Amino acid sequence: MPGGKTKLILHPRVVPAKILIVRLGAIGDVLQALPALYRLRKEYPRAHIAWAVEDQASEIVQAQPELDEVVVFERRKLKKLFRWSTLRWFYQIFWSFIRLLRRRKFPLSIDLHNLFRSGLVARLSGAPARMAPKPSREGNWLFNNWRYRIPRNLVHTTDRHLALLRPLGVDGEAEAEAPRLPVGEEDEEYIATFLEREGLNGKGRLVLLNPGANWQSKLWPHERYGELAERFATELDLTPVVTWGPGEEELAKRVVKISKDSARLAYPTTLRQLAALCQRAALFVGPDTGPMHIAASAGTPVVALYGPSSPQRFAPRGPGETRLLFRDLRCRGCMKRRCRKLDCMRRITVHEVFMSSKELLDSS
Repeated sequence: MPGGKTKLILHPRVVPAKILIVRLGAIGDVLQALPALYRLRKEYPRAHIAWAVEDQASEIVQAQPELDEVVVFERRKLKKLFRWSTLRWFYQIFWSFIRLLRRRKFPLSIDLHNLFRSGLVARLSGAPARMAPKPSREGNWLFNNWRYRIPRNLVHTTDRHLALLRPLGVDGEAEAEAPRLPVGEEDEEYIATFLEREGLNGKGRLVLLNPGANWQSKLWPHERYGELAERFATELDLTPVVTWGPGEEELAKRVVKISKDSARLAYPTTLRQLAALCQRAALFVGPDTGPMHIAASAGTPVVALYGPSSPQRFAPRGPGETRLLFRDLRCRGCMKRRCRKLDCMRRITVHEVFMSSKELLDSS
């Protein structure tokens, strides 16, 4: 361990006054990191805990009462500026983010992301003690000086995050709390307005279908969502609602059209509004994406479709029941964002998803 300051932090009788969590990442990844925050807050109730997060998932951490501060890394804006060659503004925004971190003078950072960019943020924050999992990825070891080897028998992302906290005296063996996304009155009123205008006030009769995904390799054919929606409506007397995020509206409309208008198109939602809609639904069907993890955190029964990502590693954690559908192919868990064949997703049939959904609805 380098430096005297680091030794003070590690002393069992000394509580870190300030802790910076670095978990930039996507919506689902940030949700699966929340149990580490809950455990850390229980162990250090008086510490000032901050979280550095990218803008796309900032709404999730800003809703957590366990946090004292959220520092947003505006990655999407930076990517646009870099693409438009406005490098002056690019550096100005990036360094304003770093200066904000440095002014806080965090003695300890915990890098749950374990990638190059998260390690860079941790290093530039000025924290003298910088924790990260071992082995590192993408050269993360260049930036973090306190690397803890995670036991090999821990596979799930949440369990690995909790294990990283063991050197801080946090019990990594206790059962993890499920991630939470608190919903406000305004969010509930927005969803109530949508349901009222669409004539969908009957709570528990909604089935949410989420056809979109950030990875092309996670997409289940949209024609199958349309066929599935029609079966839900005709055979189970349920009302399918197609949810969508930025850039996915046309895809959602195609699903509604293929369903012969058995499905309804959801209103555009924030993440917390989506959580409020999930609380009104009897079931959620979709791939391994942020909305699926939001549904699980809301307690909604989930049928999750897995292709390039590992269900053992990224299964949703929440109070509701789940069914994980995947094909045990040789290339399963490849983590490739694009794929020409998409066998892992295409081999999941409509009938299989429908029957799994029916079993889940009957048991809940």
